[in-house]
Amino acid sequence: MDVATSSVRSRLSASLRAWWETASRPLRIFTVGGSTVGVSALLIQVSGPDRLIFGLMAAGGIMLTAAFLLDLYHAALRAWEWPLGKIVGTLGATMVVAVSMALASVTVKEATGIDPEHLSYAVTFLAPLMAGFLLTAGTMLVVVGVFVWFVIESVWGVLRWRFGSGTDAKPVNTDKVLIRLVGVFALALTTAVIFDIGQHSYNGVLTTTARRFTYHFEMYPNDACAFGGERVRRLTDDMVAVGRSTDQGLVFEQRPCALGETAQGTLGRESAGTDPAPEAATNPPDGRVDGDEAL
Repeated sequence: MDVATSSVRSRLSASLRAWWETASRPLRIFTVGGSTVGVSALLIQVSGPDRLIFGLMAAGGIMLTAAFLLDLYHAALRAWEWPLGKIVGTLGATMVVAVSMALASVTVKEATGIDPEHLSYAVTFLAPLMAGFLLTAGTMLVVVGVFVWFVIESVWGVLRWRFGSGTDAKPVNTDKVLIRLVGVFALALTTAVIFDIGQHSYNGVLTTTARRFTYHFEMYPNDACAFGGERVRRLTDDMVAVGRSTDQGLVFEQRPCALGETAQGTLGRESAGTDPAPEAATNPPDGRVDGDEAL
């Protein structure tokens, strides 16, 4: 009995080892990630919800997503070898760059209240982050379409095999179908988990990044138009953008201050209600753009 059991174990181990050696890298990652998610779900049923278990499940979801993206990357490389693939890829990349720059400009404007044409570095820095979001969303849509096509192809192959001669049915790569199916779900699940852990939507993360980048890299301290602790970015010969860090977060506003003028000199100048009061350095006027928690 022991000999038979040992023989079965040996054959099973050899079969698994042979399968693992011949399996593609995406399928290996997919198998480990799927097993991790399955074990995590079982542990939740046995011991109840726990942060460590949820973290383990998130790690499995990330591995499933990685397998899916790696498989898609190989598919993109194969498509790039076709002339049409190069044309579509180039057009798609150009559109992603243009849309990313436009959305980054809108985000910078909403985050700071400053015209993005004066914050070109912040817009350029934010664009790749926006492109990542667009590519993720676009990838999910594309792969859903790919999976639907695989399902149609599989059903059609079965029907041809069942009602036809049986020799025309095109073999279907079930591994790729499975990876793409679970990959779509895992990508959505991973994104949701990341948003939940960060307690911010992706848009909130971009907004916070735009504020902090603008404050630290687009503005400069020790300017004549700045009160103590403020940072300034000149917009025109007569107007500056001002940023300061408060207990409530980063605050941005625009203030009249001509070239050669000082911040104190603007206090005594008559204006149409746009000059700040002397206490503006600590109490900004209404209409300011408040940021996230100050650094």
